[in-house]
Amino acid sequence: ESKTSRLGHIRNADVLIYTDSSLKNSFKAGDTYTHRVYYIKKQAYINNVLYYLISLEPSSVRGTVGWVKATDLSSYEHTVVDKDEKFFYIKGTGNAYTKAWGGKKDLVYKLSKYKDQIFQVHLTEKVGNNIWHRGKLNGKTIWIHSNDLYTSNIKKTHYNITLNQALQLQLKASPQTDKKYAYVSKTYVSNGKVTASTLNVRSEPSTRQGNKSIIGQLSNGTTVKVLGEHYSGWYTIEYTKGAAWRQAIPSDVLYYLNPNNFINDEKQQFQFLELDKLSGASSTALNNFLKGKGTLAGQGQAFIDAGRKHGINEVYLLSHALLETGNGSSQLARGVEVGIDKNGNPVLVTSKNRTSLKNIKKVYNMFGIHAFDSCPLECGAKKAYQEGWDTPYKAIVGGAAFIGNSYIKQGQNTLYKMRWNPAAMVGSNSIGKQYATDIAWAAKQVNTMYNLYKEIGIKSLNLDIPVYK
Repeated sequence: ESKTSRLGHIRNADVLIYTDSSLKNSFKAGDTYTHRVYYIKKQAYINNVLYYLISLEPSSVRGTVGWVKATDLSSYEHTVVDKDEKFFYIKGTGNAYTKAWGGKKDLVYKLSKYKDQIFQVHLTEKVGNNIWHRGKLNGKTIWIHSNDLYTSNIKKTHYNITLNQALQLQLKASPQTDKKYAYVSKTYVSNGKVTASTLNVRSEPSTRQGNKSIIGQLSNGTTVKVLGEHYSGWYTIEYTKGAAWRQAIPSDVLYYLNPNNFINDEKQQFQFLELDKLSGASSTALNNFLKGKGTLAGQGQAFIDAGRKHGINEVYLLSHALLETGNGSSQLARGVEVGIDKNGNPVLVTSKNRTSLKNIKKVYNMFGIHAFDSCPLECGAKKAYQEGWDTPYKAIVGGAAFIGNSYIKQGQNTLYKMRWNPAAMVGSNSIGKQYATDIAWAAKQVNTMYNLYKEIGIKSLNLDIPVYK
């Protein structure tokens, strides 16, 4: 007798299985012992004929069934490749088994219903020339053949529009930035000094909004730092006061619009991550990341439930919520009281109107749904009330539906597409539906996603890179 390491299948029900190496007693394999894989850890030459000891466990002591003539088995050498942690995606082909090279009696799942789900591997083995990976899927430890898995998938989507044409369309929508510049009329600035008695400083190079766009004033003789004339008749000046948001200059818009500025950046390539594929992160990992994050702390399972229910990457949802709520500290994240007035309309609760309102509830909005620039708190709270988001959990799961239905499931399944919507620019010669006006919105979103992917050890990315003609 000697040690070996193989896996074997009994294909024929008439094959004899001997109870010990004396070969005195035997029984037929029958239906009971066929169509499943056995571990082979011991072999012996008996009367110059090779026999294998088959076992239900990877042991020559535990789980042994008996001795079988080598020629009555299909068998292959069985070796460990590594025990490294890896992440794959399931193609949706083939099956999952209780053992590598499993038979129909080892079947656990047909993989068609798990298409594109993450599969975290902790053991890789080789059976003959075939590679098998072991990990957990839907709570069970299973084996999947390497041919039924894939790793990072980078695809390129070509758009029939030039980058400059795309820029001109985006500029029509007054894209915003939080950079510290603003606009003044070129007529009233000479040699870097204000010539008007009082010069209005505006958040955009236009008077179309009247006083609404005025964010400050400069008196006669004030020295200004002119950054350029980016819009005809208007100087862009360095300006740190006033409202945070200003219309972006064309060069800044172009920088964030151009995918080539980000595709080779390890962190920024997450702008192109396909958000309709789950990461597979555990609630423990998410909760560790959420410690100290206000009302989002401890909500890891909520993000997982939201991702699974709506088919959205759960790490993205977490990242999005952190950005929208200022790490769980915003008023909408802490909860806002809303009640129904005498006309049946939801209104914010105040000390003055509290007694006149009905059905007062504290509601939450973790993704800024309907928190428009003109009424972020009121509109966001009313939407939360109407949707019934009266707990952080409901706000996370319910808000994810809005993001999924309105953007990701409509084809805007990357941060880049949500911000810039290249398909709309090609299809309707307009910017179409966009999630944000901030030109850097997609770039800002990636930080948490990148850090969490790195912390968990997920290396498999599915990217969709836009290419302009």
